[in-house]
Amino acid sequence: MRTSFLIMILFGLAGCLSVPATSLPKLAALNPETLDLSAIEVAARTPDAFRFRASATKLTIAVSREGSADKRSETFVLQPVAIGKALEAFQKQGERLARFRIDPADHARITAFRSE
Repeated sequence: MRTSFLIMILFGLAGCLSVPATSLPKLAALNPETLDLSAIEVAARTPDAFRFRASATKLTIAVSREGSADKRSETFVLQPVAIGKALEAFQKQGERLARFRIDPADHARITAFRSE
């Protein structure tokens, strides 16, 4: 039991460590009620041999209200976009950077999801 708990904590920390520490205060300050969800972008660093399949890269947004058992989620297909100058500095040899955004065709659906 103790070992599995430790393993879960280590995996959790590994996920947190993939977010730059300087980004954490900015992420914590985001307000999901006013955030332009259509502007969300995701970047991933993978081994160079890894390839993302078209239409297989997705973002699931899940929400719940404090004190309520009601939970909702919606999944959006992500489109690849060019890395851009800002992310080029994070490129490492033997690794690939990928950058994605929500498909513009889903912008109305994501806005409707937030307003529900």
